[in-house]
Amino acid sequence: MTDKLRVLVRVDLDCAKAQVAAQGHVTSKSVHGLYDVMKRANSLTTDMTWSLM
Repeated sequence: MTDKLRVLVRVDLDCAKAQVAAQGHVTSKSVHGLYDVMKRANSLTTDMTWSLM
């Protein structure tokens, strides 16, 4: 496993659903970065359904 965290964010066209796929070693530092990615993507619209993979 790598120390880097690879993150892929998928958002459907009407911004109703989003998936965040994280791959790598989750540490206390990288989980804060993952949280920031989710906050940024969540700012696209309200009432978005999320799944973390």
